Amino acid sequence: MVNTAPSNPVTTTASSTLTPQRVVIVGGGFGGLYAAQALRRSPVEVTLIDRRNFQ
Repeated sequence: MVNTAPSNPVTTTASSTLTPQRVVIVGGGFGGLYAAQALRRSPVEVTLIDRRNFQ
């Protein structure tokens, strides 16, 4: 397999005009809940999706 990605990673600067990053976690099992908890203090918008409705 050939790596076609550029050798220099794209860097961004923090700015108040940037939209927040979004993370979607599929599955509300132990792994999904752990990932959501780990991202709780990160500057990202977390959405947790599970097949069961707990409302």
